Amino acid sequence: MNVFVLNAGSSSFKAAYFEGRNGSEFSPDPQWSGDVRWSANRSPGKLQWKTAADGGSSDVNVDDHGTAAAALLRSAMETYGIAPDFVGHRIVHGLTESRCTVVDARVRALIESAAELAPLHNRAALAGIDAVAAEFPALPQAVDFDTAFHTTLAPAAAAYALPYDWFVSRGIRRYGFHGISHRYCARRTAELVQRDPAGLRMVSAHLGNGCSLTAIAGGQSVDTTMGFTPLDGLMMGTRSGSVDPGLVLHLITNKRYTAAELYAILNHDSGLKGVSQRSEDVRDVIAAAEAGSGPAQLALDMYVRRLSGSVAAMAAATGGIDALAFTGGVGEHSAYVRDALGPQSTAADGDRDIAAAQSAVRVTVVRTREEFAIARDVARLMAREPRAASAPP
Repeated sequence: MNVFVLNAGSSSFKAAYFEGRNGSEFSPDPQWSGDVRWSANRSPGKLQWKTAADGGSSDVNVDDHGTAAAALLRSAMETYGIAPDFVGHRIVHGLTESRCTVVDARVRALIESAAELAPLHNRAALAGIDAVAAEFPALPQAVDFDTAFHTTLAPAAAAYALPYDWFVSRGIRRYGFHGISHRYCARRTAELVQRDPAGLRMVSAHLGNGCSLTAIAGGQSVDTTMGFTPLDGLMMGTRSGSVDPGLVLHLITNKRYTAAELYAILNHDSGLKGVSQRSEDVRDVIAAAEAGSGPAQLALDMYVRRLSGSVAAMAAATGGIDALAFTGGVGEHSAYVRDALGPQSTAADGDRDIAAAQSAVRVTVVRTREEFAIARDVARLMAREPRAASAPP
């Protein structure tokens, strides 16, 4: 069973191709992987691809996410000769959908309805679905939802302190995000610390350009920092994270910002980038702080302070923790950020436990493998639903 996976970002598209072993079992390392990235002025974009034995890059004309997905499909066919049985997609917002599912008219409508809450990602994923349908019209497609992992939140964790009817009738609730990454991280951490996932209490820290924490007990999400949209929670690369709603109302009422202008500022010009006045990349901010930049140092201090406070809050949600896991680009590679929370990092690469031998709380570094997790989910879905496996999207 072979699965091609597309993972849409706001200005990027990643893809990976997995050849199955014994049905739904795959190596975590894909046979082919690639990504397309582009700047605000779009075309041309840069496509990079690699296999176990080869790799390359090229400039590609990119008008939108659809053309980026099509370019990845062409590259995979030309450089490796992919023969997928199914295609899987990461969907950031799936409302209350709780499982991987086949793309049909109902699912497509659901993704479109949730696009208002995650416009940069859901519409990009839809463009990827359409690109696959144009290239492989009869190929079944399925979607994995980032929000699905958090459908286990208890009402006290999911509800906001707003009118009760908004929660029960209007869908105003904490949905949570990065769920595919957090779920994979929980499973991998249990393996690293040699614990049964059913008895493990942990906090998963997905730290990249987007950042979120999830409290996990028994393999299930019990609390998380992101909420109704991916803007909530921790300070991020360009996103503000949580701010006083009264402040937003004040800016609209008295400073004459439109909702659209504030949306752009809170999502694209805040976080590390906005405070440091340098960059959303934590490496650039660290370098600027070491060179004496006051705003850069403030950005780092805020980032770490909010992160450490939220880790404590997540630990309270599980009644204590047995493990703290770091994943995502910053979580995997920034010893500065990890050490600021206490663990002393090693220079080793790969998935690892970096806690001292005597530590009661294990600390892991895990490479997030969203595409692998999606491929496995899609293959298992198709294996248990043979009718869906034979139906075109």
